[in-house]
Amino acid sequence: MKLYDPEKKIWSGAKYDVIYNSNVNLGYLILNVLKKTPDMVTQVSADTDAEMTCREMRLRTMKIASYLMETNLKQGDVVGVIAANSENLAPVVFACLLLGLPINFLSPVMNEHDIIFMYSKTKPKAIFCDGNIAKNVQGAIDKMTIKPVIFTLMTKVAGLQFIDDWILVDFDEKNFVFPNTKHVDTLTAVILCSSGTTGLPKGVCHSHSQLIERMLPAWNLRECNYEVLFNFSSLYWMSGLWFVLVGTLYNLKRIITTKDFDPDWMINIFSRYRITHFLTSPSALVALLRNRDFMPLKSVKVLMASGSILSKGISQAIEPFLPNGMISSSYGTTEAGFLAESFNSSHRAGSVGVPAPNVQMKIVNDFGTKLGTNEEGEICVKPSVLFSGYFNDEESTKSTIKDGWIFTGDIGYFDEEGFLFIIDRKKDVLKFNGYQVYPSELETIINEIDGVKKSCVVGVFEQDKGNDLIFGFVEKDPTKEQLSADYILEYVNNKVIDAKMLRGGVQFMKNFPTSPSGKIRRFDVKKVAQEFYDKTIKI
Repeated sequence: MKLYDPEKKIWSGAKYDVIYNSNVNLGYLILNVLKKTPDMVTQVSADTDAEMTCREMRLRTMKIASYLMETNLKQGDVVGVIAANSENLAPVVFACLLLGLPINFLSPVMNEHDIIFMYSKTKPKAIFCDGNIAKNVQGAIDKMTIKPVIFTLMTKVAGLQFIDDWILVDFDEKNFVFPNTKHVDTLTAVILCSSGTTGLPKGVCHSHSQLIERMLPAWNLRECNYEVLFNFSSLYWMSGLWFVLVGTLYNLKRIITTKDFDPDWMINIFSRYRITHFLTSPSALVALLRNRDFMPLKSVKVLMASGSILSKGISQAIEPFLPNGMISSSYGTTEAGFLAESFNSSHRAGSVGVPAPNVQMKIVNDFGTKLGTNEEGEICVKPSVLFSGYFNDEESTKSTIKDGWIFTGDIGYFDEEGFLFIIDRKKDVLKFNGYQVYPSELETIINEIDGVKKSCVVGVFEQDKGNDLIFGFVEKDPTKEQLSADYILEYVNNKVIDAKMLRGGVQFMKNFPTSPSGKIRRFDVKKVAQEFYDKTIKI
C-alpha cells in the first residue's frame, strides 16, 4: 500500500497497530515469548547441526544474566560484542538486554584500528568476543585508557573467562530474580555503527521501545507462515540483529553459521535445511549465479536483496531459481531500519519499492523545500519511532534529526505511482560485499605516505557485481616524482582488510577540483573515475 498526499508532499506506507507493549524491557519480552513454546527449535547451527529449543535458549539467557549480575556491571554500562554467529551469541545478547546493558556491536573482521576508534568512544565495561580474535581485542584495549573485562565465546583462552563454563553450571530458574530495569523508553538497547558527514562510523543508539516498535513490519512474516530464516550477517549489521529479534519474537527457526558468505557453503546449507526466508546482498547473488552447482531454491518463499541497489539484470537472472518464491529489494538505514521494499510482483525496474508500514517519506531540496513527483532531492524519513541519536554526538544528531524527520543523506525521487528510486547512496560511504567502506579512512592511510599532498577515494558502482569498485586519486608533491601509483596501492592494500582494498587502482591528478571553501569536489572526482571505468574496465 502506498499513499501520497499531494498537498503535504508526503508519501506514506500502510498503518499497522502496535502488536507488543513497547514500554517493556526487550530482554524480558524475549524470555516471555520463549516460555510460551518451550519445545520448539528456535536456532540451528549449520556448522555443527546443533539445535537449541526455546527452553534451552531461555535457560542459557538466565544463566548468563545471573552470572553478570554478580559482577560490577550495572544498568547503562556499555558492553561490547565482537563475535560471529555462534550458538551462545544470542543468549549473551538477550542477557545483556535483560540487564539493561547497551550493546555496541563490532564486526569480527575489524582490525585493531577499527576497534580502537569505536570503543574509545563508547568505552565498554565488558567485551564478549570470539576466542580466535581475543588477542587482537586485547591488543586494541592495551592502547586505550579503558580496562574492560573480556569474555570469550566458541574457544577458551588462558586467563579469560569462557561463556561455556557458565552454561554448564547447575541452575534452578525458579530462583532467578528478574532485574528491575527503568526508563526502557529511553534506555539504550543497542549501539550500531553508521557513517556520517565525516565518513567515519558513529554510534547509532536505539532504545528498547524503539526496537520493539520497529518489529511491526515483520508482522507480515506471521501472516505468510514463514518458517526458517537465514542470512550470513553478523550482529554488527542491522540485518543480522533484525533476524535474531524477529526470528525470536515470532517463533521462527533461525539457521546460523560462524562462516562468511561462500557460494559453496551457502548451497550446502540450503541442501540441508528448508529455508523459507533468506536475506543477502546483490553481490552475493552474482556469485551464486556464477556457481555451476547453484540449483533452484525450492523452499524459499522470499529472497530479500539488501545493502546495495538490486539491478534489473540480477533480479531477472535469479527469479528462475525461485520456483515457489519471490525476490524483493529493500532500502533502509541503520538509523531508521527498513524503510521501503519491493517484491517482484510489484517491482519497477530500478526502484527500491514503496514506503514500509508505519513509515512516512518526503523529498527535499538543498533549502529544505518539499518536492513532488519525479523531482530529485534528499530522502527524509519519519518511521513510527525515531532512533535516540548518535552516541555522545549531539551535533550530528541535530543535523540528522530535524523536526521529527531523519535526513538520510541519500538522493532520490518518487515516480507517479509512488515507487522510490535511489539516485546515489550516502555522500561518502562505499560498499563492497555488503561491508561499508569509509573513504576518509583510506585517505588517511594514503596521506601518511611521504610525497602525497592530497587524496580522494571514490567508487564506481558495478551493477553486474553489486559492488563499488574503489579508486584512489592522489595529488603528489612535485618534488617527489619517484612516488609511484603501484607503491601507494601496495602500501594501502597491505594495511586494510579485503573489503577496503583499492581494486580500481591508484591514479594521479595534477590538481583536484575544489569548492570555493577549498574542499575537494568528490562528485567531480567520481566523474573522472566513471569515465576511466567506462573506457578501460567496463565490458
